[in-house]
Amino acid sequence: MKKILGLFVVMMSLFVLVACGSKQSLDGEYHRYAISSNTNEMTVSEVEKISIEGVQGTLEGDTFSIDEDKKILIFEGVSYPYVFQDDVLSFNGNTFVKLGTKKYEEIYAEYEATLKD
Repeated sequence: MKKILGLFVVMMSLFVLVACGSKQSLDGEYHRYAISSNTNEMTVSEVEKISIEGVQGTLEGDTFSIDEDKKILIFEGVSYPYVFQDDVLSFNGNTFVKLGTKKYEEIYAEYEATLKD
């Protein structure tokens, strides 16, 4: 019985380690959103968007590469550090939310609510 319990504990530990060690994929489409510092008005743009697949991406027709180890986006020799957390990608003062995620739904619902006011 102790061997079975021990094996069970080891297996559960492995599952926890794998879950904690997995990272979010950047792959997907992102829409820019912002909150105006002057008016506190939220905007979600369907025009200003980023598409990422693997280590390449496009922003308004411009291509860029991604160095995930250094956490930088590289546009024609210009590098911008980025932060990617909870399906939100931020760099160079811009914020984009990943389309089709719970975070996008939350932000878009908040945006729609501001339009009704």
